[in-house]
Amino acid sequence: QTDDHDYNFNLKHAIGFLQDGDKVKELGNIFEITFKNVKEVKLIENGIPTFQIVFDQSLPTTVRLEVNNLAKALKKATGTEVAIKLDNPDGKSDCEILVGSIASRGEQFDFDYRELGPKGKAIKIIEGKVILLAGSEDAFIDLIESFAEDVLKLDGNELTEENVTATLDDCFYEP
Repeated sequence: QTDDHDYNFNLKHAIGFLQDGDKVKELGNIFEITFKNVKEVKLIENGIPTFQIVFDQSLPTTVRLEVNNLAKALKKATGTEVAIKLDNPDGKSDCEILVGSIASRGEQFDFDYRELGPKGKAIKIIEGKVILLAGSEDAFIDLIESFAEDVLKLDGNELTEENVTATLDDCFYEP
């Protein structure tokens, strides 16, 4: 049972998504978000990662370690090293996984992800970039682990698919 405070909290964020031009549908106490201008983002092609990982410098050490673990698992699975970079406007790439608020990529990538609440998580796709956001350390770690398994199709240190594309189906907002 969601109390009024939780509902109002979720409603506030749903309104923010609406203001960004996204579509929102209320499903009981949860809001389903359909993001505007979503394109498919090819993340792995012929078994080789096509992206770099960029993280917000304010992320806790435990989250940074989880990002490193993701890169190590991808290297073991594909034999290809994935670049991991601290947010830097000069280091942009066409295909990126952004972990946290990456203001140097433009205001559309500048999020106060802590407003999601301690259990909140979201994945968005904007302009060929996959954005992972969470409201706490634990939520970030859980999100990165599920992203590796559910989106990148990593099972331990093996890829279960040779070609992986992030799509609208992979985007969500979970308060």
